[in-house]
Parts: sequence; structure tokens; C-alpha cells
Amino acid sequence: LCRLYLKYGMTDKAYLTIADMAEAEFVRQLSPEIEICLTPGWEDRAKPEKLKMCADFGCRFVQPVWNCVTPETFQVCRELNLRPNVFFADSVEEAGRMIAMGACGFLTNRIGDMKKAF
Repeated sequence: LCRLYLKYGMTDKAYLTIADMAEAEFVRQLSPEIEICLTPGWEDRAKPEKLKMCADFGCRFVQPVWNCVTPETFQVCRELNLRPNVFFADSVEEAGRMIAMGACGFLTNRIGDMKKAF
């Protein structure tokens, strides 16, 4: 996978989402230029200490889970210079609420609805 990222110039266009720190460290050793988004446990991703862990690892992107975020989550992300892409928003209303709170983006299963709204 790392070779494909390098071959197709994806290092500045995408990131690998990795939950396990040991795996993330292994990928970082193989290809330090590949962006990694650490995803600690589902309900932990939005916690300040986990966001700090991601920043300390060198992540630029995080994926806090929609039902665990608060405006403070996004404030911490700004302070740590992290780009939060919420996992996930499947309604226009939910996506709008995430953006209003400070999300840089969101993942969705309803791209058609989102394309019309945004």
C-alpha cells in the first residue's frame, strides 16, 4: 500500500487511517512522507488526550466520531493544528451542525444529498 501511495503521488492528497499505534509507527518507518490519521477507540477519538496523542505522533488529520464531538473538540483541534474530519455525517442537518461547530470536513454515506447542499 505504501508503494502505491508513493507511485501515484498520494502523499499530499490522502491519508491512511490506522487504529493501531504499532502499525502506524511501522508505516511511518517505511514511508515517513505518507500522512497518517490515527483513530483511537470509537468513543475516545474526540478526547483531548487522544487528540494530543495524534498531534504528538505528527498527524495533521483526525476523525472524531460525530456523536462524541463538542465545540470544545474542535477548539482543541485548532489549538493542536489538527484538521478534524468527522466520522460520519449522513444528513445535511448533521453535516451542517458539524461544520458550524468547527469540523473541516466529514465522511458520509450519502454523497448525493451532500453534493446538493454544499
